[in-house]
Amino acid sequence: MERDVFYLIIACLLFLFISCRQADNEAAFAVLRKWDTLLPQAPYSVKDSLAAFHPEKLSSGNRAYYGLLKTIADDKTYTPFASDSLINSVEKYY
Repeated sequence: MERDVFYLIIACLLFLFISCRQADNEAAFAVLRKWDTLLPQAPYSVKDSLAAFHPEKLSSGNRAYYGLLKTIADDKTYTPFASDSLINSVEKYY
C-alpha cells in the first residue's frame, strides 16, 4: 500500500513538472510569435529583445524558432555572420 502511494506521489510530481514546463514553453512561443510579427517593421528592436532573451530552457522547437528569428533579425540589421552554426541548427530542425 505504501509503495502504491509513493508511486502515485511521484506520478503527480512528474505531471506537475511537465505541466509547468509546457506552460512556460507556450508563453515563450507567444513572445516569439509577437516578435515575429514585429520583425519586418522594427528589426533593431526585435534584435535587442532577442539578445536579452535566454533560450537555454526552451523546447527544441522554440529554440529553433528563436534561432530562425535571430538569423532573420541579424540579416535585416546587416549584422555580419561570424558562423553559420545557428543557421545550420535551424535548418536541421526544420
